[in-house]
Amino acid sequence: MNTAKQNIETLPEWCWAILPIDKSLVRVKAGESGYYPLNVALTEDKKRVFDPDLTNDQIADKLNAERGISKAQRKAMEWGSMFGWETPLANPDNYNKEGIPYSEKNPRPVAKKVSKR
Repeated sequence: MNTAKQNIETLPEWCWAILPIDKSLVRVKAGESGYYPLNVALTEDKKRVFDPDLTNDQIADKLNAERGISKAQRKAMEWGSMFGWETPLANPDNYNKEGIPYSEKNPRPVAKKVSKR
C-alpha cells in the first residue's frame, strides 16, 4: 500500500471533481481534505454554463482532459479528499482508464509474457 505522499506525487495539483451528494462540479486539491465549490453553482437541476447537453460528470472529464488529467486521477483525488490520501482509493493505479476501481468484477489486466527466443 502506498503512503499518502506516494499517492499525491502521482496526482496533479488540482482537478475538477464531482461532489457525490448532489453531483455538483467542484475543485479538489491534492493532499487536502474537502473541496472548493464553484462560484457558479452547477447542479443536475440547474442550467449549465458550459454546455447544456453535458452532465457535470462529463464537464469534469472534459475540463480535466484539457489539462492532461485522466479519469483515474480524478477518481483518486475525489476519494482521497474524502477518505484520506493514504487509502488505496487515492492511488490512480487502482483504477482503469475509465476511472472505475479494479475489483473482482473489474479485474486488472494481466500483463502478457513475452518469450525471448
